[in-house]
Amino acid sequence: MPHLVESDQLTSANTLSFVASYGTFLLASIVFSLLAAVAAWLGSFNGLSALRVDQEALALAVDACTFLVSAVIVFRLPIPRDDRRGSRRTDLGERVRDIREGLRFIAREPRVRIALWGGGLITLAAGWWARYSIGHARRMQRAGTNPGPAGAGAT
Repeated sequence: MPHLVESDQLTSANTLSFVASYGTFLLASIVFSLLAAVAAWLGSFNGLSALRVDQEALALAVDACTFLVSAVIVFRLPIPRDDRRGSRRTDLGERVRDIREGLRFIAREPRVRIALWGGGLITLAAGWWARYSIGHARRMQRAGTNPGPAGAGAT
């Protein structure tokens, strides 16, 4: 991130990056549910039944496409090289000082603490939600029913 923004904007850029990374879990589960419904709908057509369109395959195909789009976007970013760094090696003491500085920054900045706590709670909630959704789908499969849009734990 330091190569992309000015140093006075680094905190804001890191916060936005953090929110963009972890704040999309809810949106992703909704999109997965919609894709599951689309896969079920596509699978109902006789002409497409030979393709065996299932929920997971469609979701993974869309996910792969989003990674390709991201790769193209990142590849096209004008990221300048920092020639000053060159072949300079960092020692363990410098790394420890950087970690201490980061921890002190977290301790004195309430917004950063809130963002870290929020991100941690979002990650825990997403893990619980994924476990619930998978368990729900497995229970329905054992019962002999179609789990439907299992990505959101729908009943």
